[in-house]
Amino acid sequence: MGKHENFAPRGKVYFGTFDRVTIGGVAFNVSMSNSEGYLLKTEDADGLTQLFPYRDLSAHSEAGNIKVERDFYAPAAAALKGRHTEFDLRRLQKKHLEKVGVRLSYSFAVEELYGNGELQLTYESIGKAFPQLKSKANVAFRDFILTHVSNKKTYGGGTCIGIADASSTSVLKWFKAYRDGGIAGLVDGRWKSGRKGGRLCPETEALLQKCVAGYLHPDSPTKRAVVADTIEIFRRENRVRERARQSQLPIPSGNTIRARLREFTPFEVTLHRKGEDAARKEFFPVGNGLQLGRLLERVEMDGWTVDLMTIAKSTRLLEKLAPELVREMELDGGKKRWHLIGAICCTTRCLVGVTLSKSENVSAAIDCLQMIMRDKGHHADAVGALSPWHMHGIPDVLVTDNGSAFANYRFIAAAKFTALDLMRAPAGLPQLRGTMERVLETTSTNLVGRLSGRTFSDVVQRGDYPSEARAVNTVEDFATMLVRWVVDVYHNTPHEGLGGETPFECWERLSNLYGVRPRPDLRTQRIAFGVELERKINKSGLTVLGVSYRSERLGSHFRQMGSCSLQVRWLPENIGAIEVSLNDEWVAVEAVLPEFQGRTARDWTLCRNLIRRGDPNAREIARSVVAAAFEEIDRMNAAAGQKAGILSEQWTKDGIARFEQDLGIGFFAGTRNASQKTASQYGTLIDVGPPSDPGIGRHKAEQLDALSSEPKKNDWKF
Repeated sequence: MGKHENFAPRGKVYFGTFDRVTIGGVAFNVSMSNSEGYLLKTEDADGLTQLFPYRDLSAHSEAGNIKVERDFYAPAAAALKGRHTEFDLRRLQKKHLEKVGVRLSYSFAVEELYGNGELQLTYESIGKAFPQLKSKANVAFRDFILTHVSNKKTYGGGTCIGIADASSTSVLKWFKAYRDGGIAGLVDGRWKSGRKGGRLCPETEALLQKCVAGYLHPDSPTKRAVVADTIEIFRRENRVRERARQSQLPIPSGNTIRARLREFTPFEVTLHRKGEDAARKEFFPVGNGLQLGRLLERVEMDGWTVDLMTIAKSTRLLEKLAPELVREMELDGGKKRWHLIGAICCTTRCLVGVTLSKSENVSAAIDCLQMIMRDKGHHADAVGALSPWHMHGIPDVLVTDNGSAFANYRFIAAAKFTALDLMRAPAGLPQLRGTMERVLETTSTNLVGRLSGRTFSDVVQRGDYPSEARAVNTVEDFATMLVRWVVDVYHNTPHEGLGGETPFECWERLSNLYGVRPRPDLRTQRIAFGVELERKINKSGLTVLGVSYRSERLGSHFRQMGSCSLQVRWLPENIGAIEVSLNDEWVAVEAVLPEFQGRTARDWTLCRNLIRRGDPNAREIARSVVAAAFEEIDRMNAAAGQKAGILSEQWTKDGIARFEQDLGIGFFAGTRNASQKTASQYGTLIDVGPPSDPGIGRHKAEQLDALSSEPKKNDWKF
């Protein structure tokens, strides 16, 4: 057990007001939260309310037992934000203000009477109550005029401010417009009417616009030159028209031409005269940046080819990996640079995901996305970090660039299935994801700059530095140093953007204040992050990487459809179950041997190598052999494997096919007709029969007898 694993779950779990929360198969809606935990109410008719303490919810989240459907109960009206946004009445002239005042006053009167039950929203009801409506509208209209039009007091004997009569049709129409759009709904387009353009004829205006457009040219002519050229062009045009016996065009004055030039915005001028990049740099808004408050409210993800030449080999690491996995990860001993993908919480500046891969690829990006939602304490423990790396949860918004790894449909589908909003910043605007960009620069300066074998970002900076000759660090060493630097150095360094608070302190403070959304449940993880495979069903079920999977639902499908190909989602982090698409529905199918529950694909490849080492002729592996092999793996020192935990293992559809080819024909775990003798170190296989408990029942004993017997041809047995 690692040094941080025996601690209680940290922080609080966060649920939205309209979220549906499913715990242990029971669906709840959120009633309220307090200092102890959440009060969740069941969806059934009884509607029982239960208190779930934060500690229990954190434990459920770590176990993958919580499923959250964001905004499931949100009303459709919630999308109509800003419907009653007030209109700035100062933009209207006096005559338009008076018209709006009349409509608003009648609307106030209808709203009051309708709310008291004295009026119905029909023409007849409004007509009958019109005297009362007009009386109330008169009072509201006088207040409106004194507030928005004239604040002069009225004295005795003066003219009384009154409101004109209106038809029932107009009154009802005004009220509905006010109810749906606020004051802005009562303002028509007449306030924009009137002549606001120039008084030049269309032909003159067209030629003038063509002339002043020459100011927006990369040659950057001066305004004086444009004015002179415009006047000369008009004179030439008039000479042509004179010969053609056409009417002369009035020549615009210098002031008119300069007024047209001033209509061009500064951004437009810089864009056409200096180029797109110059316009972005000069006019991109600079302010206080994003105003964030909750954990993982915005997470930025970006990639970087590390400026470091490392040796892609480690004896300690190779002992913990199967040869096939070593080949897929290209740990062949050559000297190469690695691609790093990182994810940062913009609120706390904590790094919540880091993966290393041979190149920018979608598998590494998905690994990093999954890492955001996992506790990374075992990686910190493996490298001897003094601080925990427990920062994890489901982000609200994930921002990436347009790289091939992030624009891939697999990455987009994984992000969408975990109910987070995915946003891709426009190309050429790195400032829109500047938080992660600055962290990558800090990593290059403060960590990579200290190591031998640095490659630098360009040949000018590199000079005559022999990067390959100075490459002395293995990829495992670099992964270890990277994790130590992130967890112990970066997370514990006061950050200017946090007002001097460290990222670790900020996370601890906000996690206890707001909490985070729990990690996805295991089924969601399999569907979102699992490798997409296609497997053919037969009477033995489905097989992935030599592991057999069966269930009653799968057997029923086989009896109805026969042998056919099925879509499968297989999660390398937990191969104890897979998701199978049956009639457009994802169904969980567990492995035949329970020993695979919670086991990783990496453990299974090592287990297979141990079994093959003991019995090269082994074909069908029984439960006792698998259990003994897993126990042997658990006795090994797995620290070296965890040190390289940020290395993307590159489990892909093609890679799994190569693994299965290396397994050899007939190498399966979970079949029931394995040989009873083996030359391996695990001894004799024992087939456990039905238990002798007399209370088990005759029917149950018959089922166990059927399990231990040889399956008949074209017959499915469970």
